Amino acid sequence: MSGSSVQEVNNLQFNQGLYPAMTTNNFNQGSASKPVDFSFPSFGGFANTVPLQQEKVGFWEGTKAFLRGALLKPIKSLWQNKLKSVLMIGAVAALMIGTAGAAGPLLITLGLGFGAFQIGKGGYNFFTKNSKAERLAALEDMGEGTFTVGAALIGARS
Repeated sequence: MSGSSVQEVNNLQFNQGLYPAMTTNNFNQGSASKPVDFSFPSFGGFANTVPLQQEKVGFWEGTKAFLRGALLKPIKSLWQNKLKSVLMIGAVAALMIGTAGAAGPLLITLGLGFGAFQIGKGGYNFFTKNSKAERLAALEDMGEGTFTVGAALIGARS
């Protein structure tokens, strides 16, 4: 093989091989002669919208809402739904006695999971809702979730 034929083969590989694939966008344009478009596409919606103005929640107002959810909401729920509360406490006690305490880790895990879900859902709502009432309700949900996690951790400790 002479030197010129090797050079021709190299040029042919360069012109028809990897280089055109790197410099063209064959998937979107359908042609190897157009250059690659490196701009980011617009996905619509999220990137092109202006966020609505959220109503501000003051520090003390938010703290009161969080504590109301953490301290008052669980107690209020117990008193409002007396029959449901008694049945729930009885069912948990019967489950613990019936399994000789083996269901304890499952109940603790469920409590931690539900509490974490409440905290996460409340945080999501707090940052996505715009009205003050919705944001305060989200803080109450976060407080209630914190109570649930705390109760589960106290149950794990005993």
